[in-house]
Amino acid sequence: MTSRRPHARDDDAVPWRRPLVVTAVVCAPLLVAGVLAVFGVVNDFQWQLMYFLLVLIGAPTAGFCLLSLPLPSARRAGPGVIVTLSMLLFAMPLSAWLSYHLRHVGFRFAAERMQPVASAVELYVGSHGHLPARVENLVPHYLAALPERVPKMELYDSHPGQPWVLLASYHDGLCDGYDVIYLPNGSAGERRSAEPLGGNWFCVRF
Repeated sequence: MTSRRPHARDDDAVPWRRPLVVTAVVCAPLLVAGVLAVFGVVNDFQWQLMYFLLVLIGAPTAGFCLLSLPLPSARRAGPGVIVTLSMLLFAMPLSAWLSYHLRHVGFRFAAERMQPVASAVELYVGSHGHLPARVENLVPHYLAALPERVPKMELYDSHPGQPWVLLASYHDGLCDGYDVIYLPNGSAGERRSAEPLGGNWFCVRF
């Protein structure tokens, strides 16, 4: 009488599905901010609110997924936890790197949308010799309409090495953020944190 070898059961395999879900949920807040910046969908308070909501949802979900990993035997539980932690250690730095670069792509697009405002300010200063009290005052004589999908823009007439600056602030949901800033002289001077976005536009972390 010959014995038949039983087929391999799913229980003998490392549970890949849940580690993937945990990794996706935990890394989502790192990526969503960058993706939203590319499309200019949210900004300022909405940006912070969305970021914190994702963290508040993602952290408990990740914990629940980790705790609910199937544990029928110690032999299976060990590999599942190791796979999950390995994925997180690899995916989280990668997600942070991608988010950083996606946000800077979004800042370049925002600078392009705000360029007509900077040009209108230069025309206004050339005609009046001073800045307008508000960016809104450029409409309709110097600008048909203010651009959409950018944060509130501010004008300042006191800035080191610059006659004036135009900037919009992006908060990243934590304690700091970025200024997308237009420098008429086209030079960031000694600002080491200033990263060029093209033309006279720079990104400065604050």
